[in-house]
Amino acid sequence: MDKITDPVTGKSRWLKTPEEKAASAARMAAVKAEAAAFQPTDEMIAFVYAGILEYRDTSKSLGLNAGISGFNAAFAIAFPDVKPSVCTQAMVNQGKLALVPTSFPPFAPILYLPNEKPSSLGNAANNAANAAAMAARIRGRMANPKAKK
Repeated sequence: MDKITDPVTGKSRWLKTPEEKAASAARMAAVKAEAAAFQPTDEMIAFVYAGILEYRDTSKSLGLNAGISGFNAAFAIAFPDVKPSVCTQAMVNQGKLALVPTSFPPFAPILYLPNEKPSSLGNAANNAANAAAMAARIRGRMANPKAKK
């Protein structure tokens, strides 16, 4: 994985190789298959909700990054026989949890209570339209760098 700098925004981001993308997709497919047959207990659900409510920073987000916050490690200690990713994905499948994948290391999802996921996330049509508009603006600036913004 390489860290690159976007020439337009100047922001750094991580770029996965095609092999890393394929491996990541295979891991996610395995988690989703395992989650489809998994039934989280009431104790697990309460643990996930308590973790989100206790450790999120509401000044930044209503969500909790499962990797950075230490949630995954805490879940693994509390429930050693269950993978945190399988439990949270099963909760998503049942509508008891919302999550947003991340594109930065450690690539752990942001966990949200079901009614608190930001509405701007997950709207593929809106995101595609915004991306197309941004691409057009960038192409316009590249073609005419002296034009006013």
